[in-house]
Amino acid sequence: MVELGPSLPLIVVAALTAVGCGIVSGAFFAFSTFAMQGIAALETPAAVRAMQSVNVAAVRPPLMIALFGTAVLSIVMIILGVLGLGQGHGWWFLIGGLLYLIGNPVLTIVYNVPRNNALAAVDPDTPEAAEVWQRYQREWVPANTVRSVTAALAAALMIIGLAVS
Repeated sequence: MVELGPSLPLIVVAALTAVGCGIVSGAFFAFSTFAMQGIAALETPAAVRAMQSVNVAAVRPPLMIALFGTAVLSIVMIILGVLGLGQGHGWWFLIGGLLYLIGNPVLTIVYNVPRNNALAAVDPDTPEAAEVWQRYQREWVPANTVRSVTAALAAALMIIGLAVS
C-alpha cells in the first residue's frame, strides 16, 4: 500500500470535504425541517409558485459549487481512502466519500431533479397543481432528508478519518 501520513495536503482536502459536506447538509436540513413546512402552509397556488421559484434560485453557483465541488473532493477522498486502506483513515475516507456521492449528487440527479422538473411544469392555478404539490411534498421531503443526513454523516466520517490519521 502507498504510505499516506497526515500530510498537509491530506489534511486540507479532508477538511475542505468535511466543510463542503456540512454546508450541503445544512442547506438540505433547513428545507427538510422548516422551509418546506412554511411553504406547505401557503395556499396551493402560492406554495407551488414559491417552490418553483426556490428551485430556479437553487440552480445557481452557491449551491451548485457546494454540491458538486464537494462531489469532486469526495472522489479525491475515495481515491485517498483506497490508497490508505492499510492505514487508519482509509476506510473512513472511502466510506465517507461514497456516502456523500451516492446520497447527494446521485440522489439529487436521479430523484429530486425529476420531481423539481415535474413541479416546474405545472400551472399553479390549475386543479392538477394540488395533486402534483401533494405528491411532490410526499416524495421530495424524505429524499431531501436523506441528502441532509448522508452529507452530515460523510462530514463526520471525514473528521474521524482525520482524527485517526
